[in-house]
Amino acid sequence: MNELIEELQGKHVMLMGDFNYPDINWSSLHSQSRNGQSFLDSVEDCFLTQHVQDSTRSDSMLDLVFTDEPDMIDKVEVMGKLGKSDYNVLFWTAEVKVNSLTDSKRIRDYKKEILKQGGENCV
Repeated sequence: MNELIEELQGKHVMLMGDFNYPDINWSSLHSQSRNGQSFLDSVEDCFLTQHVQDSTRSDSMLDLVFTDEPDMIDKVEVMGKLGKSDYNVLFWTAEVKVNSLTDSKRIRDYKKEILKQGGENCV
């Protein structure tokens, strides 16, 4: 997972899923395990923001949402359980800005050019 996160460095990204690091304290940005701390270090090195603030399974925060822009997601809501599962459903709204691509085509106005050069009789 750390390699995937490092691969995303510098890219516009939203990454979400069950990351299964119950020992990471996202408030203090500290982990009690070596694997958790390594994951946390990768997240910090890539300047990703983790948006989930509440437990997603029992007392653990396992389902996480990361973005490369802190303001991309305002709040992640932890909804009720998914069916008979012990996992909760997460809901959020993302604000994504896109640059619109415009397809431009240059069309010459030959009539205008002819008139500019004094060729009124040619038109």
